[in-house]
Amino acid sequence: MFVKWSCGCKGMLIEDHCWVIDNCDKDPCGPYEPLAIYERNMTDRRSLLVGREERKNLTQEELDEEVMKTYEPLPYEEVETLLKEMNRLMQDGYGLRRVQSILKYEWPKE
Repeated sequence: MFVKWSCGCKGMLIEDHCWVIDNCDKDPCGPYEPLAIYERNMTDRRSLLVGREERKNLTQEELDEEVMKTYEPLPYEEVETLLKEMNRLMQDGYGLRRVQSILKYEWPKE
């Protein structure tokens, strides 16, 4: 299932394994970073995920506990955008391989 985690990362959740496709922590002012697919630990300390009022009711051990970030299903429009971008990047890669193949070809000498 395609999901968006509470941190802003977008990816796939497959049998409790988190595969990020579009990470939330890339530099928005930096160079273009295409999508990448990699497995990432999507847990965080509970203290970073709960509100101030709820934090008062928890012990330090409970606050330090690692818990899964919350997530929600990614809307179809965003899934479609991700898939189109992944397809475009794959096509660019195939095109580059074709050019590399042509450049490596040993043309007959006349």
